This record gives sequence, structure tokens and C-alpha cells, in this order.
Amino acid sequence: MAFEELTPEIACEVLSKADLHLVPADVQVEAREERWVVRLPGRRLAWFAASDEGVRRLKTERRVLRLLHSRCTFGVPRIILEDAAGEFDVRAMVASDSDPWRV
Repeated sequence: MAFEELTPEIACEVLSKADLHLVPADVQVEAREERWVVRLPGRRLAWFAASDEGVRRLKTERRVLRLLHSRCTFGVPRIILEDAAGEFDVRAMVASDSDPWRV
């Protein structure tokens, strides 16, 4: 099941089932290329699939991030939590003060 629509309330409800207890005021939801990114407190991001293509993208990203983390010395986002169905995950952001969009 992909999340065709995702509100802060829905995100908090789903994340609470994974023992992340947040309130809608704690999160920001943005649409991103067949996925939703949810900004969480504590330099974390939750990614939700918006379609079957989004599920495929998330699975590919997780595989790439794990490979980079195991083989490279530079920082990469870490997968903190992954849904058993692969429809969402929570990642720790790389500690940095840079703005990649500005660069």
C-alpha cells in the first residue's frame, strides 16, 4: 500500500505504530518524486512511498545508502527504521551545516 495522500496526522499515526510518538505540529510533509519526505525533530527524515514506483525508489535508495555507509568514509544518511513492507523508512541526516541546494 503506497500513501497516495499524506498529511502530518497520517504520518504521525503510521510512525506511532513504529514507536515514534510525534504530534502533527512536530512534522512537515513535502511531496518528492513519487515519495513523501517528512521532516522530523532530531535531524531525522521519514520517507513514504506515494506509489509503486515510490516503493521501488525507496528500496533502491536504502540499498545504495547501506552500501555507501559500509564502504565509504564520508557521511551518508543512516537508515534508522524500515517498514517491513518497505513502504516507509526513517533516516538520520548527515551532520552538516551546508545547504546542498544552494551549492
